[in-house]
Amino acid sequence: MTGFGIHTFKLVGHDGKFRYCKFHFRPVLGSHNFTPEEATRMAGVNPDFHNEDLFQAILRGDYPKWKFYIQVMEPEQAETYGRAVFDITKVWPHKDFPLIEVGEMTLNRNPENFFAEIEQAAFSPSNLVPGIAVTPDPMLQARMFAYPDAQRYRLGVNYTQLPPNRAICPVYAPYERDGLATMGRNYGGDPNYIKSTLTPGVFSQSVQEVRHHEWLRSGAVLGLNEIPVDDEDFVQPRALWNNVFDEAERSLWVDNVAGALEGVVPEIQKATIAMFSRVEPQIGQRLEAKLKSSSRL
Repeated sequence: MTGFGIHTFKLVGHDGKFRYCKFHFRPVLGSHNFTPEEATRMAGVNPDFHNEDLFQAILRGDYPKWKFYIQVMEPEQAETYGRAVFDITKVWPHKDFPLIEVGEMTLNRNPENFFAEIEQAAFSPSNLVPGIAVTPDPMLQARMFAYPDAQRYRLGVNYTQLPPNRAICPVYAPYERDGLATMGRNYGGDPNYIKSTLTPGVFSQSVQEVRHHEWLRSGAVLGLNEIPVDDEDFVQPRALWNNVFDEAERSLWVDNVAGALEGVVPEIQKATIAMFSRVEPQIGQRLEAKLKSSSRL
């Protein structure tokens, strides 16, 4: 888990003011990767390598840790920052929005029953705590629906009542009752209504509407799914290639992409080369040369 700064959320304060933010989990021990050759070998020797490595590290007390950071953007900055605010293919440069350390996540216990604790676990970005709200990020909006829908199909309609998913403290959720594999008291005899004379003193929590009207009215967000690819889409990849990668990483990247294009129809190969040439001409040239040298173009 090298980072989670994909989606943009809102941080809402007690005063109702909000800021846009991205969450990041960064490993304390840093990032380590296999080369394609090492990964291919390990897939044959021990396909459960990562699970075993994690299990053994926790067992010996060498607990994996991740630092938790956030990036914060003021609403006024969002108005002039372009579609990178909600576009998951863009990053927020750390020089403009530095990482703010918030806490640390530590994995310190192995599951006693893998099926019950791990395979039945259900995660979704729609599980939000007060103070965090969603944005018009189109992929986030899609995942908020798709993830719970997948869990209902995979685990059943009452998956939120399973031990790894249920709330630690008692909650009143009258809309979640009955159905296949219902567990617990099924909320007793409480009526399935909220804000009615049948449930005195029970109210649904109001959701404070916090919107960035000016930003939405500008049309910069609402048409995000329909924006054609333009030069802005290649600015950050170009910076990654020129300013972040060293020559060894560039060569490894070319080898990886060329390998992935093996057996692909020539039209797709040429389109891929043309796309990466828009990032940097030398990328396309190196890809083409690599494919020709291996007789894959």
